[in-house]
Amino acid sequence: MNCLWRSRSNSSGPPPPTASAERNERGESLRPTGSGSSSPADERLVGPRLQSHRRRAGLSGHQLADLVGMTQSKISRIETGAVLPDPAAVRRIADALNLPSEVVEQLVDDADGEHNRMQDLRTDASAVVTQRQIAELEQKSKFVRLFNPTTIPGLLQTGHYATAVIISTQTLGAAPGKVPPESELMDAAAARIRRREVLQERATRVAIVMSEAALANRVADDHAMLQQIEFIQELAATDRFRIRILPFTQRLPGPLSTGFEVADERWVVIDLFNTAVTSPGAEDVRRYIRVFDELWEAATPEVEPLLAEYARRYKSSTG
Repeated sequence: MNCLWRSRSNSSGPPPPTASAERNERGESLRPTGSGSSSPADERLVGPRLQSHRRRAGLSGHQLADLVGMTQSKISRIETGAVLPDPAAVRRIADALNLPSEVVEQLVDDADGEHNRMQDLRTDASAVVTQRQIAELEQKSKFVRLFNPTTIPGLLQTGHYATAVIISTQTLGAAPGKVPPESELMDAAAARIRRREVLQERATRVAIVMSEAALANRVADDHAMLQQIEFIQELAATDRFRIRILPFTQRLPGPLSTGFEVADERWVVIDLFNTAVTSPGAEDVRRYIRVFDELWEAATPEVEPLLAEYARRYKSSTG
């Protein structure tokens, strides 16, 4: 994928905050509430284990902080489990405590594993808030990878198409009697469109793979589908959006059934039917980048013939 925009770096500053793993003013990942973690004394967590090692070494929090060049308050936040432990910080602390190499590596691996736990974006918040949460993730990104196997990816959607997708998804996925009001769903669609506008304003590079099924699936009326196809044609002609399509005739790398988005090798968001889950974990992000790269290689960059064919079909059906 580095061949897409060689002049641009795929890295960025600190990873953006996630909806379920929020960050404090220092940029540290707060441990999500309701994530299944127990009290700070839970010895399964990396922080309390580091605390136990520090105490056995006879060091105070201040003394350890001086050794590793951190503040005592940061050491405390890590040890009590108030923040997700950064693997690099865990290694510095463990090395300063002169722990055996196998113990150091286990602590670092476990710290990375705590980051790799998927966090559910589904809350009692509205669909509008969910779109804004994802937008917050995107706004610090320089390079976004996006894949969807069944519908037009969100960052390519027109207003009418986005409204149809959000209304159908929210209606089917809502609990009985809890379908959000239409006005809220319209606002959610507008928030999704705003996500694309912000990325365009910030000159964010976007690489998108979609299946031909996304063009064929009539999730909106034919007028809206035609408008959607024509809009993709416009975006495909720009340098900022690189778009490829997996034709029906192309053999797929695997039986992929869910869409996902990766940014700056920092985080991944996976779309599920009634929610989305996100992870800033390095292992998760690497896995989804690898999948995206395979999809990118399998997809065709010659998108105009396919787009023109579907535009013709929808145009003929609308009279």
